[in-house]
Amino acid sequence: MTTNSLRIRKSSIYVLGKFAEQSAGLLTTWLLMTQLSLSDYGIYNLFLAIAVYLGALSSIGIAPFYQFLRKYIPGAPPAGFCRVVQLGLGSRLILFLPAAAAVFWLLTLPEVELRLTGASNYFSIFVITAISLLQAGSLQRILETLFLHKYVALANLVYTLCRLFALGIIFYLGYGLWEVLWMDLAASLVLLSAYARYAAAALNSLPDKPGAAAGVSFAALLKQLLKTGRLNFFDQPGTLLFNISTDFVIIAFFLDLNALGRYAFVAHLSYLISKCLPGNLLKGVIIPAYFSRYACSNNKIELGKMFRIISKLTAFILFPIFIITVILGREIVGQAFDARYLDAYPAMVLLLFYHVMLSFPASLPLQVLERTEFRLIGKIALVYNIVMSAVLVQHWGITGVALASASAILWQRTVEYYMAKKHVQAALPWKDLLKILFNSLTVGALALLAKPLLGSLPALGIFLAAAAIIYLALSYFNMAFISEERRLLYQLAGKPYSRFPVKG
Repeated sequence: MTTNSLRIRKSSIYVLGKFAEQSAGLLTTWLLMTQLSLSDYGIYNLFLAIAVYLGALSSIGIAPFYQFLRKYIPGAPPAGFCRVVQLGLGSRLILFLPAAAAVFWLLTLPEVELRLTGASNYFSIFVITAISLLQAGSLQRILETLFLHKYVALANLVYTLCRLFALGIIFYLGYGLWEVLWMDLAASLVLLSAYARYAAAALNSLPDKPGAAAGVSFAALLKQLLKTGRLNFFDQPGTLLFNISTDFVIIAFFLDLNALGRYAFVAHLSYLISKCLPGNLLKGVIIPAYFSRYACSNNKIELGKMFRIISKLTAFILFPIFIITVILGREIVGQAFDARYLDAYPAMVLLLFYHVMLSFPASLPLQVLERTEFRLIGKIALVYNIVMSAVLVQHWGITGVALASASAILWQRTVEYYMAKKHVQAALPWKDLLKILFNSLTVGALALLAKPLLGSLPALGIFLAAAAIIYLALSYFNMAFISEERRLLYQLAGKPYSRFPVKG
């Protein structure tokens, strides 16, 4: 078996594992949403938001460099890879500790403690869980860079299934937030151990010296690391403030834990829906392939071509999901989850749009060309995001916060798109996108007609399954993909070339 076929096979396993992981993750989120009280669910998600901040502040932009390594050495990873990895993991740990101490000090302030009752009591457990998951995330990127997707899929799937099983036992026995946090701690340590074992085996198998084709010294790699890391470090504040975690902090400050619990519900539900998008499901496969493809050809036309393919693939899943959610969102929330979250429906629609825009691949061409300084221009929107969230939350509550975040990410992605279009001719395929939109609107019209009949969960499930079949049939007759695009997609997914749902 050739190296390329082996990589494709492992990528296929990765995609299947990611799909199973997302399915188990949906059940896990459903348990947390329905079994924890609103205030406890609010505290739990506040900790998740804090973890995002700690991760961004402690990364110093090193994590994205793992992707750049693949670009510089298309044939084989460098021997200096090991030392770069050690530098990244060690730096993250050193920077994490003072940041965590500062957060703990803030949580113990009297005015904060009064609003977030009891949050500081759980913080010591949370800190260990957070650093374990952050380091595991770094090791995951290393494995993905080396195209070891099989191990990533296996570790994440076992981690998610174990959490799901443990949560079921915890809630069955009548326990609550404290036990959930202890379970998360144990699961994170197991995940970190698994990734450390896989990564150590992979790194130990690398050659002691760079190959003749590579010809890159550790000094050169370190220089590139500092350059890329510096740019990404200054890019972190923008990425951080566009993260949904900023919304959690603002709501916790201006409203209360119950409001945060409702907002967290719709945020996670929209996030899980967006995780079904190809850009997210295939992220660990597409990004390394995107970097490697440009490294082999050094042709900007290839970047624009792949940008158009990924855009259409994202729209193929995005458009029908978004339209169906707008039309049947209340039925989905009320019947599949909990009626106490129905008043958060407007925020859910806005947050689904937010997560959809996050999956839009506008920044990929800029990352490949190392034009990260241009991404900083798009982060001007972060000022708007914070100011408008603080203003609108006092008038429209959680819906106002969602509106501010959705409009801010739209601003960012628009700027990045025009930057990419300028540098790599990454124009959107509007004609094909209109075809996908027409197919999606047709299914949406059927959903609108069937809405009065969807009064139960079984009826809703049957309709959604039928709608998916109808949409695929429409996509077959009103095709948006051409043969060349489809061959590349099937190659990435590790599947044989067939005739559905694109032109042959």
